[in-house]
Amino acid sequence: MRKIENILLIVALLTAQGAFADPPYPVDSNGLPRLHSNPGAAGTVYLNFTGGQWLEVDYPPFGGDDVYDAVEQDKIYRAWVDTSAIYAMFDLNVTTVEPDYHTTPTAHILISRGTGTKAKPNTYGRTTGQVYASASEGVETNRTAAIGHEVGHMFGLTHQAEYDDEGTLIAAYRAADEWNRGALMGEDIDCKFAAWTTGPTPEGPTVVQDDIAVIAEKIIEKANLFTGGNYTGDGFRPDDHGNAMGTATEVFAAEVAGIIERRSDVDMFRVPWRGGAFTVSAEAARLQGGWIEYASSVGLDMHLYDSSGTVIASDLADDPADVYVELNLDLPAGTYFVSLESHGDYEDLGAYTLSLPLPSPLAPAISGTPVDPIPEVSGYYVYDFTVADADTRPADLTFQLTDNRFTVSEDGAGGYRVHRYIWHRFDYEQLQDYDFDLIVSDGVEEDRV
Repeated sequence: MRKIENILLIVALLTAQGAFADPPYPVDSNGLPRLHSNPGAAGTVYLNFTGGQWLEVDYPPFGGDDVYDAVEQDKIYRAWVDTSAIYAMFDLNVTTVEPDYHTTPTAHILISRGTGTKAKPNTYGRTTGQVYASASEGVETNRTAAIGHEVGHMFGLTHQAEYDDEGTLIAAYRAADEWNRGALMGEDIDCKFAAWTTGPTPEGPTVVQDDIAVIAEKIIEKANLFTGGNYTGDGFRPDDHGNAMGTATEVFAAEVAGIIERRSDVDMFRVPWRGGAFTVSAEAARLQGGWIEYASSVGLDMHLYDSSGTVIASDLADDPADVYVELNLDLPAGTYFVSLESHGDYEDLGAYTLSLPLPSPLAPAISGTPVDPIPEVSGYYVYDFTVADADTRPADLTFQLTDNRFTVSEDGAGGYRVHRYIWHRFDYEQLQDYDFDLIVSDGVEEDRV
């Protein structure tokens, strides 16, 4: 099958190749990217590229000084994208901006030259502002999963281990399984993707650690501590897309980012279609730094519905290593819905990219009524109308009038009105006789009255 590159990877590559005169994200005056994955979240993962003290040793900013050029910006961006994808299902903001440690529980990791890759466990939410984990400069290009691993320790995770049938320890770091899935808290090298998992720890074959549950519970614990018990979440990120046809996300782009936050989550998308060959696919978020392919292990089940809610076609992630689903079929004109949901296995949570044809544009349709000229503060209005265009945002519509003495404004109730500017005020009798054309365009097609 055709593999769909994660849209964030495309942006990062274009940045690295100089396709943007300026980076496509805000930066400080010294060039440090200011990045947030989930502003306002219950907790924070702070990726510190500005230097600091770790294990009583002072380390310099990323790159050696406190000025960040385009190459360093791109490396920082990639590390942030990957770490954001690894923690996407949780109620956390992965950021490069130092937070207020007294108002938001924080996991603080330093990425700098020569620090080593290690962490002090159970340090998430401490208010000292100290560095409690590190990743050596270079992981942003060869093993960004190491950042996720060390941050995991700060949430209280230990390693995932491997035992034989007699309960004898084989490896303190569990290796990739038969489907080439590595454990983020085990051995995440030479595998297709590294995933949060559940299994025994080095403490013993019966001491089982549920990675996802441990992190979610720690988020709840610290959020309640910082809010005086007022946190009402479950440790997971709020749902990003509606779960039903009535709350489906309108699709206006060829690629849409999404997250399966819980195994019960369903993400629904509404797609108007003019008819013809239709291909839709979804793929787990790809890793940008390192030899692992994917930053997300989510296995997706995809269903295509017609406007009545009848399933037309499906592609299911039956293989535990399958993080890509696709449908190809010929469809008549109509409105369709694409749903994505967790296949239901433990690892089937996380970030993905939905790729589909740009919705075949529907022409705008004007429905209006001339009215007797009514004076307003802005002048006189003479025509009330609405525009039906199911696949275009109202903000993307443009209006043109053949008589430039008139203009179009919103009526505050979802419709529009044509009125004459007040500085062109004229007698009511003169206004009885007017003639103009109204043209509404969505950038592809138009309607005229």
